[in-house]
Amino acid sequence: MTSSAKSGALRAVMKLHEQDKQALIDGNLYELTISHRLAVYLEEEFPKYAVDCEYNTNINGQVDRYKRSTEDKKIRPDIIVHKRNDSESNLLVVEVKKAGRGSERGKRDIEKIRSNFNTPSLHYSHGLFVGVLSSRIDFVWIDMDRNTVAIEVIL
Repeated sequence: MTSSAKSGALRAVMKLHEQDKQALIDGNLYELTISHRLAVYLEEEFPKYAVDCEYNTNINGQVDRYKRSTEDKKIRPDIIVHKRNDSESNLLVVEVKKAGRGSERGKRDIEKIRSNFNTPSLHYSHGLFVGVLSSRIDFVWIDMDRNTVAIEVIL
């Protein structure tokens, strides 16, 4: 599923860039607005999964209270691709930022994915950081099992 998951996520990000760049990205809208549109495209790519934004409930129906290692702050992912009520089927966790992968905010979100969403109770197979800039979109793919990172730039 690794290559097909990455390919599906990349197609969704490409669609965001192709269809929504002028209205959403160049329009300087909120990250949440951009995240929602990306989630719509991810739903098209992963029809057997649920795609949720700002999801904060675990399999037992309890609110997850994750802590950042550097800050005592609640965190939740921008988008997840998963099967509800099945913690073994957490496919993808996505963070979207209006900042590049090399910025402090971008680096913090990439580390957030690597540190907080690859735990026994929240084992996501993959992570994705999408850095949305007016000149490009950074696509940072994280394979959680192999702890590898692949970076692509979408113009």
